[in-house]
Amino acid sequence: MAAGLTARTVQRAERSGHCSAETALALAGALDVDVSLLMVPPVTQDEAGSEGGRLLSRSGQMISFMLLRRLSHRQRAAWSLAALLPAAYFVTANILYYRFGWPWLYRPMQTVLANDAARTIFNLVSPALFLGGLGWAVALNLDAILSLRLVASEDPFSGTFRFRPRLANGVVLGVADIFLGILLLYLVVENAGHL
Repeated sequence: MAAGLTARTVQRAERSGHCSAETALALAGALDVDVSLLMVPPVTQDEAGSEGGRLLSRSGQMISFMLLRRLSHRQRAAWSLAALLPAAYFVTANILYYRFGWPWLYRPMQTVLANDAARTIFNLVSPALFLGGLGWAVALNLDAILSLRLVASEDPFSGTFRFRPRLANGVVLGVADIFLGILLLYLVVENAGHL
């Protein structure tokens, strides 16, 4: 096994949810994740009922994180590109219309937002959709390019830092950063009069 552990040790850790610190470090190294993601605080018999939902939620978070970690760097770039498209469309349409007077991207958005209900929904959903998509794109591609692994050693912390230059992830990361900066600037300028 990649972790240097026997299959039985890994199965026992999966089944019981308990393992030694050395086993947890070996598993974290093999999965290329921080060891804290594998560690779940112990639950006493009295807490089992109230803490069960939180532990299940922690397991769900770990599963979704691992599924993202299984994506190749090109798949991460593609999914990230899809996540940043709504913000890219909004920013590009507004810049083309207000700066250059080109309405062809802005008109469909203007038509939809003419409806009061659609505008209310847009105003509620758009910050999370735009900033969330851009933030997700930045995090996912940054994780594909950089990795930091901390391990327990004689010193309090010891670790390695690895940079993997990947063109697709770098381009998507740069584009996401640009649109994120423009949107944050837009939020500041738009709300400056209300302060």
